[in-house]
Amino acid sequence: MPFISNRSQLTQQAAMVGLLVMVIIFLGESSMITAFQIRQSRGSIPPDTARLAHSEQNIPTVPVTPCTRICRYNANVFDGQVCIGCFRETYEISTWDIMTPTDKYFALLDASERLEQASSVIDKSVTGTSRDELLRQAEYWKSQA
Repeated sequence: MPFISNRSQLTQQAAMVGLLVMVIIFLGESSMITAFQIRQSRGSIPPDTARLAHSEQNIPTVPVTPCTRICRYNANVFDGQVCIGCFRETYEISTWDIMTPTDKYFALLDASERLEQASSVIDKSVTGTSRDELLRQAEYWKSQA
């Protein structure tokens, strides 16, 4: 980033960052996939098998995130406010990395309830997870709290 020499340039830079954030939010599902790919390429998410625990320690393996890489929204499911891949709200997806284990526990409980409610509206082959898997992950995060 070039050196900012005056307040006008700083204001312009801040406006550009704000605009970029708004574009990412409005792009929805494609921006989430891109953000995931960027984090994975930087090494903050290990490829495919991102796990918190090792099976040799007899600790259940749980994905770092409940993201199933099926980042899609359906207007018929919770007014398009919930990803039908993981059944989390956009807010839960965007703040997952900074949530406490207790927050993650409750977010996964909510996601499992959303999945159950939406099962009559959408085909289960479209979803990326099951209620049992969401509850299994919730129990893990509860044990970490």
